[in-house]
Amino acid sequence: MKLSLKVPNISCPTCASTIESHFKSIDIDAKVLVNQQKVVFKDVNENQIDFLSNELREIGFPPVLTDTNEIKRRKYEKFRLILSTILVLPLMYTMFHHFGLDIVPPLMLNGYFQVGFAALLQFYIGFRFYKNSYYQIKNRNLGMDVLIVLGTSVAFFYSLYLTIFTNDLHLFFETSGTLIWMVSIGEYLEHASKARTTDTLKELMSLSVDQVRLIKDDKEEIVPLDQVKVGDEIRVLAGERIALDGEIISGSSYVDESVITGEPIPKFYQAGDKVIGSTTNLTNTISVLVKAVGSDTVLVKIIETVEETALIKPKFQRIVDKVAKYFVLSIIVIAIITFFVYQFLLASDLVVSLEVMIAVLIVSCPCALGLATPTSIAVASGLAFKHKILYKGGEFFELADKIDAIAFDKTGTLTKGEISVVKYLGDEDTLVYTKSLELHSNHPIGVAINKYRSEVKPYDITDYEVIEGKGIKGSYEGLDIKVGSYSLFEENEIVNHYKEEYELYTSQGQIVIFTSINNEIVNMLVLEDEIKEQTISLINTLKEKGITPYIITGDNENTARYLANQVGIETYYAGVLPGEKALIIRELQEKHKVVAFVGDGINDAPALKQADVSFSVANASDIASDTADVVLLESNLEIVLMAIDLSKKTTINIKQNLAWAFMYNLVMIPLAILHIASPLVGGLLHVVSSILVVLNALRLRLYKFKKGK
Repeated sequence: MKLSLKVPNISCPTCASTIESHFKSIDIDAKVLVNQQKVVFKDVNENQIDFLSNELREIGFPPVLTDTNEIKRRKYEKFRLILSTILVLPLMYTMFHHFGLDIVPPLMLNGYFQVGFAALLQFYIGFRFYKNSYYQIKNRNLGMDVLIVLGTSVAFFYSLYLTIFTNDLHLFFETSGTLIWMVSIGEYLEHASKARTTDTLKELMSLSVDQVRLIKDDKEEIVPLDQVKVGDEIRVLAGERIALDGEIISGSSYVDESVITGEPIPKFYQAGDKVIGSTTNLTNTISVLVKAVGSDTVLVKIIETVEETALIKPKFQRIVDKVAKYFVLSIIVIAIITFFVYQFLLASDLVVSLEVMIAVLIVSCPCALGLATPTSIAVASGLAFKHKILYKGGEFFELADKIDAIAFDKTGTLTKGEISVVKYLGDEDTLVYTKSLELHSNHPIGVAINKYRSEVKPYDITDYEVIEGKGIKGSYEGLDIKVGSYSLFEENEIVNHYKEEYELYTSQGQIVIFTSINNEIVNMLVLEDEIKEQTISLINTLKEKGITPYIITGDNENTARYLANQVGIETYYAGVLPGEKALIIRELQEKHKVVAFVGDGINDAPALKQADVSFSVANASDIASDTADVVLLESNLEIVLMAIDLSKKTTINIKQNLAWAFMYNLVMIPLAILHIASPLVGGLLHVVSSILVVLNALRLRLYKFKKGK
């Protein structure tokens, strides 16, 4: 199972790298979500919480196990910020003396006066920088904290030396104190901004309920949600949220599923129907048998999917990660070399040499490099889910703007997937055999036949067997029964006296199913699946964008050709078995650069895996087992275009962040070396650099999909 722990002092990608490397060394799969300050463990159990928590503490990342602790921690953070602001004001006031303004009282220029304020800032407010640095050095994974500690410590201890052994008033206490304060304030603002990147997650989490009406021995008892188990019965009143996934065992009602499926029209549910937790019961009281709790519920699976999207790393980000790994060590070496050049080659004053070295250490910003991708993807995945798009992984963000061909499954993708029987030919008494066999099928055709003439009571079929892509067969009281497509009976050399009717209806794009008893065809059913309203406009838009559309379907040639003509697709593949779709995708990949496939999340798994980019039109309950890169929770096919467009905008946003992060360091480090950027200017810009990356990512929230572009 998966287990996640909240770790408040995760502040940058270096923290993530430290944690992941540590657990990798002990064969535990751990992934860090920087924006959510969370560590996700895979293939562990609840009994390991204490062990995992202790391991995190050992490397300097103590988890918060209760909400109460988290509230206390936030209050303490605010207290530290207020205290640091009070402590830094006297030190900042002394800067006027360095600017040549004679307005600073002599007492405030005294080193012993300043050291009290500076020491509290350095070792109380800045203690966590020292603590983090210790663990970064211990784990050989240097980060921003090491640079902050080195820069401020040099300033503080040199000033302390001047105070004790000289009368020099050119002290750096205001530099060390102000830098600690600025970085603390900056990180607080950065965390506040990053928290906004996960607003959608918070909205999803708020859908869960805290208490439920548990029914035991015909008595209702209100209990906390975590006390409910699979198999329990819960009661849901009109207007209340359905707490957990389950099956209605009594009552009927309309249910609003819009928060999960995006479908605005409430659906009617009755005994035997499955309902999804977090949806709203609208009209009547219902009793629900709980089928899933905890991480097995649809809501939690969606939350986990949105969370884990932040772990996606495009190829260019992986390159950046390698650069960032050696960034801090390189800066330390550059700072030391710069000091020696100024001190011994240029014969500068010690004050100048130290100033330049501190500026180089402080101005450098490795965090901006590491934040460039996860912040943008976190915002994009949250925005996508609001439009019922779930990004699940793969190289989607890199490949989306390179798609030049897209293949569609037919049933339930280009069509509504709500097949219905529109005509019945044959002996009425034989319909019961057809329905008896299809009773065992969950295929859309089987479901449609089961709904047709519901008053017909089925027989108990034996020797039931699925004939892949063609039909089903079984036995009843010695009778050999087959139900399936035209090709099934043609292969078995069974004479079909409905051939003319078959050709007529299939030429109109309709589906024809036959039934035989003891190798004699006894009836024919005609079924129809309507084309989705958006299909034609989607195909036209794809063509305008230079993307070639294809159809891959198990239906016969006539049905496939009719649909292709209706929607404007020139090339189609008919009579394809589920396992053969992947082979066709492979053929298309030889003709095109990047091939996408849109299909059913479960039945089309091989084709989804083979495609360079895959979309599935899935039921919400299928998310966990879905193999696609992108899951479409809404039947509106035009959100395929939005998923592609948003991924392009996200990739552009990431590249903007990376360009800024690289340019900032390439410009500011030389300016610090040339003694143009002072330590205080460097500290201010260091803070601004990371915040700008987060704010640029938040710009994605302004995104509006324009279909024509």
